[in-house]
Amino acid sequence: VLALSAMFLLWHYWLPMPPGQVRFTAGRADGIYYAYALQYARKFAERGVTLEVLESEGAVQNLQRLRSSGDDGAELAFMQGGVGYLGAGAGDAGGVHLQTLANTDIEPLWIFTRLKDFDSLQQLQGLRVSLGPMGSGTRLVALKLLEQVRLAPSDLQATDIAGMAAVEALRQGSLDVAIMVLAPESTVVNAMLLTPGIHVAQLRRSAAITERLPYLEPHLLAQGT
Repeated sequence: VLALSAMFLLWHYWLPMPPGQVRFTAGRADGIYYAYALQYARKFAERGVTLEVLESEGAVQNLQRLRSSGDDGAELAFMQGGVGYLGAGAGDAGGVHLQTLANTDIEPLWIFTRLKDFDSLQQLQGLRVSLGPMGSGTRLVALKLLEQVRLAPSDLQATDIAGMAAVEALRQGSLDVAIMVLAPESTVVNAMLLTPGIHVAQLRRSAAITERLPYLEPHLLAQGT
């Protein structure tokens, strides 16, 4: 009895088994984060682990959930690179230990616009611009980009419209520019690239931006790619 009791205490407190149910905070239901998380859920199920996928507004909310120890918390998340450096406004970690398990992918920063000659962030002044939804890593990056040219959200007509709604707004002309951090496989990116009248901005002085924001990396694409 003493041996069994000692083994139970050892396994329960010092060497606990992995949980049979885990919460995974991903992203918007129409985004690639959420689609990837569902693939993880199927793989976890093959090993007898239930992975509950939670929809979220983005990386900032994911970080808040990782830091939370309450019912609204989560054990796993997809995180956008640089969010920790940007300051996610999630408050003190409260002693919660967070660890990066893997770098899974490279995500482009897209600037879609109706303006053919758009090549500078300074041109955003006065335009109708989607900076991404509140609670998203996209919005944090967009605000940092504005800082590089000494612009504030009040200097433009900022909105948090995102996803397919942003595609439709650009198509109809009620939005001038949309800043997004999305995987190339995203349905939103695919819709943007296939919609007539919407262009991908090519910024001048992009090297200067990546020097100041080191969590962004320049990647060169051949002309016509």
